[in-house]
Amino acid sequence: MDKYSLPPLPRRASSKVDLVQTLHARVAEQRSGSTATTATTDSEDSSSAAMASFSKQPMRRQRQSLPNLHESVTATDQRKPSLRRRQSSAQDVTKSRTAKNALTKNYLHLVKDFERLKPFARLPDGSYPRDVLCVFCEAHTPMSVFFPCQHKCVCEICLKSEEIGASSTGTRAWSHCPVCMTEIRVVLPHTGHEEERYWQWVLEVQPALPQLFKSEFKDAGRRLRKNSIAPDDQPIDQLSSEPREA
Repeated sequence: MDKYSLPPLPRRASSKVDLVQTLHARVAEQRSGSTATTATTDSEDSSSAAMASFSKQPMRRQRQSLPNLHESVTATDQRKPSLRRRQSSAQDVTKSRTAKNALTKNYLHLVKDFERLKPFARLPDGSYPRDVLCVFCEAHTPMSVFFPCQHKCVCEICLKSEEIGASSTGTRAWSHCPVCMTEIRVVLPHTGHEEERYWQWVLEVQPALPQLFKSEFKDAGRRLRKNSIAPDDQPIDQLSSEPREA
């Protein structure tokens, strides 16, 4: 057969037997196709069901873990007050220790303060050191005393130029002692009797105490009262009230 010849015609069934066999073959092919389709559908259904169960499984686990999470949150909330009490007690202990150290073991700071203020402070005989110069100009000798701190540290020229004076006047630019930062209530010339004049002024005017002095005084008294008696010691009143043995 060359390339220009037609393809052969399909072979016709020679008998009824061939027709029946052909029909049976087609029916078998259709059945096999439907079976494959059904198997594919079943496999798809099973895979979708598996995916659905897989997607639902984390939600179930999450729902099961919700009560445990709630219990843990409740336990944490119950532990918070005790934790706060421990923290507050620890802070109180730290504060008391700090206050005790400040009252009993801060000797170096007290000595440094004393040595720094000693040149400007009154001597036991009522006089002041003569070789001390003004803390501002360092050229002139101070002639006035600040009260109540009783420091003599600023000359007359700097008192006027720097506008330093008592806080009661209300017109001064600076009303605190430059060496100890105590509020100046009165400025008196150094005559040897300025302390007596100051107490006369106090009795006449009766000035109010500075607010900072009040708060610091109350705080110091509170710390002294808290740390003066040890937990195992008894107050003196209780010891004196106990009956003595014969």
